Amino acid sequence: MKILVTEANRKMGQEIIKEALSRSIEVVGVALHPEKFTNEIAFIEKNLINLTVEDIEPFDVVINAVHFPRDAQQQIENTKHLINLLEQTQTRLIEIASPTNLYQDSTRKKQVADRLLFKFSKITKSEIESFQLLRNSYNFDRLYVALYSTLNSPLVDSTGKYVIGSDYIPKNNFAISFEDTAIMIVDQINNPSTNKSVISVWGVE
Repeated sequence: MKILVTEANRKMGQEIIKEALSRSIEVVGVALHPEKFTNEIAFIEKNLINLTVEDIEPFDVVINAVHFPRDAQQQIENTKHLINLLEQTQTRLIEIASPTNLYQDSTRKKQVADRLLFKFSKITKSEIESFQLLRNSYNFDRLYVALYSTLNSPLVDSTGKYVIGSDYIPKNNFAISFEDTAIMIVDQINNPSTNKSVISVWGVE
């Protein structure tokens, strides 16, 4: 198994890399500043938008660990570019995203994006558009992981456990650490049953 992790020098990417290495999975990171890496791995010194089919093709899975994008328009362009690359390969995508596209509850009438805090944000709009682009792409395997409960991750201790949720926020939900989120992400690498799904991840009480 060989995986490529984008945003490899950010917190979520670093924890995924650490977890994958602990399971003897071959990992390569993507980042412009590899000197920030805390794990000794190979890297591709590029922005995501500059990746090529040749960069992607050797990998079984690409984990796009963007989580919270910094630039709205760049987020859309990155998604379009990644879709174009993946449609030319046999590589699976695990997209790690913010909670924007989760539903607020099991009625599935309103999304997190409809909340006033998110509603008028350019980043929110870019995440909605990026999600639609991915959902309408059928030529490669993918899993969309929306992380709501990691908003408080710096305050949460690792338990080594997690609960996988659906595409909405459950009534009883608990925050989860970055470390435990990484465990779940790496567990999904070999889980084809989640193909083309939207899932969330939560901590345990």
